[in-house]
Amino acid sequence: MKIEFKNNVTVKDSMIFESIFEEELQLSLEEKTELLENCEKTWMFVDGEIAGEIYTISVQKLIGEGVEEPDDQKIVDDITPYVDYGVYYHSTSILPRFRGLGLSKIFKCFHNGYLKGLGYKVIVGHSTSDEIEKVNESLGAKHIRTHENWYETDRAAKFYELYI
Repeated sequence: MKIEFKNNVTVKDSMIFESIFEEELQLSLEEKTELLENCEKTWMFVDGEIAGEIYTISVQKLIGEGVEEPDDQKIVDDITPYVDYGVYYHSTSILPRFRGLGLSKIFKCFHNGYLKGLGYKVIVGHSTSDEIEKVNESLGAKHIRTHENWYETDRAAKFYELYI
């Protein structure tokens, strides 16, 4: 298996990842285009095929975007203490056919190293699946609090911090 990381995928090509989320969490092409303009992005390819997507945004930029949904306020409340040196994991996605291969941890390690190289001191985010929660904890993340019914998806989101 050959794994490659790229940061130059078109937004249109990245829209494949929206299909794996609940409707409440899916972004339109326009929304994703605007969001990714402010993010650090990495895509993972396995044997030449797109398999994963990560995008992160500085805490400062994310807070500056403001609040549109009630759960947006929960994010702002959670991340405000990290405004000077933190980055928020907006999304980590692995397409279903590539899950269960141990790729998430490799992918997050690569992107986390990239973020450290940019000068970030702490990664914050919300784990919304047991699998990614375990990956985050295996990398040293500490889950701090849980928000129920995240964006009306019936999923819980566990806020975490990871010093790098």
